[in-house]
Amino acid sequence: MGFCRKNRDRFNETFIFFARIYSNCSFRASGGEYCDEKITSLILTKDTVVFKSSKTCDGWCRVNPAWGEAQINRVYAMLLAAKTQDREVKLYWGQLDSDCGGKRPPESSPTYFYY
Repeated sequence: MGFCRKNRDRFNETFIFFARIYSNCSFRASGGEYCDEKITSLILTKDTVVFKSSKTCDGWCRVNPAWGEAQINRVYAMLLAAKTQDREVKLYWGQLDSDCGGKRPPESSPTYFYY
């Protein structure tokens, strides 16, 4: 009886140890990066929205023109609100493998926008 109890206690301690390690790990999706940025310039064009940001878009980036007009208008409203309120927007770059300090080429489009 004592042997089984010792093994069970050792198992519980080991399980708790690995659960703590796992819960303290931070995971990042490979091949993408979430970047908190301020919008520095914003233009609404006929087809899309172009903008500059504080980290990844010092040249003109754009909202994906393949998105529908309603989605582009919502993103424009979100970016305009962030710009006028001097708040950060979270941009997800699906192809960014470095930290958020890496500059994107002109005409790049973030995969997602979060406000």
